[in-house]
Amino acid sequence: MIVEGQGDVSNQDLVTCIRLIDAHGAHRYRKLADMRRVTTQVSEAIAGGLVDFARSREALGAGGALAVVVATESTLHALAKRVAEGAPPSRPIRIFKDIDEALRWIEAQAI
Repeated sequence: MIVEGQGDVSNQDLVTCIRLIDAHGAHRYRKLADMRRVTTQVSEAIAGGLVDFARSREALGAGGALAVVVATESTLHALAKRVAEGAPPSRPIRIFKDIDEALRWIEAQAI
């Protein structure tokens, strides 16, 4: 599954997106979130809360791998730092700046 964000994206937009993924049972599968065209600045605290929310979906059952592609180095580092804190091996999450690298990684993950 590929999700693309564009323009101004609120926290509520992200929560709604995650809930739609849950409602369709797609949390079990590999996902790539392309956020390179999102113009909203995301603080490290908000990014951490969103990572925590995404991880909480694991309670729904086996969660598929998640690749997130971002536009800036600062966003990459903020999210990667948060993801690295307590990442379970059963639900790999990685942050990328390069879409091709993210696609190769997500394709190599188990479904």
